[in-house]
Amino acid sequence: MDARRNSDAASTADREIVITRTFDAPRELVWEAMTNPKHVVNWWGQNGFSTTIEKMDLRVGGVWKHVMHGPDGTDYPNKSVFTEIVKPERIKYSHGGSKRVGLPRNLKRRGHSMRWAGKPG
Repeated sequence: MDARRNSDAASTADREIVITRTFDAPRELVWEAMTNPKHVVNWWGQNGFSTTIEKMDLRVGGVWKHVMHGPDGTDYPNKSVFTEIVKPERIKYSHGGSKRVGLPRNLKRRGHSMRWAGKPG
């Protein structure tokens, strides 16, 4: 399986976007901020956007439905299905069909480094 994963990574590396952010916070706190809908609505999305979470069923196979509201009034509905959850280390989900997104990848002892890699489906 590792050989296939490495092959998949190599074949999509030229079409990947990787975003990394480090937080100076305990990983349990970062986990809570990323998995509790009461907190997610306070930070999810770009500047000027707000988010309404319709459903966030944090379990493998669970659905996360939310709407991002743009500053111009446009609504952007989103639906994801959680594919892997390892508390408090990793969440993976599929978003927008077969595209897979994983976050967070690495939770350090004194901080949080997030690698978010969206690969073409």
